[in-house]
Amino acid sequence: MKTISVEVKLEQGLHARLTRLGKQKDRPAGWMLRTAILQYLEREEGYERERLEDMARWQRYQASRECIGQDEMKAWLESLAQEAEGLAVRR
Repeated sequence: MKTISVEVKLEQGLHARLTRLGKQKDRPAGWMLRTAILQYLEREEGYERERLEDMARWQRYQASRECIGQDEMKAWLESLAQEAEGLAVRR
């Protein structure tokens, strides 16, 4: 995998915290930064995927005005609960 170097400017206190935690975990600061960036990207990309899915759902609803009524949804959820109870009893 090809890597590139990126300069990150940190306040002195933040750098000290990063260094201290790195020593406690026996990890270099670069590893800590890469891990933090990867976790941030995965979380934010997930939020963005959900936002786009929500927008698509809303547009489909706006176009069709089709939806599931509360009574129908409640009945479906109750059937799922009964099915789950049946599975739990059989185990």
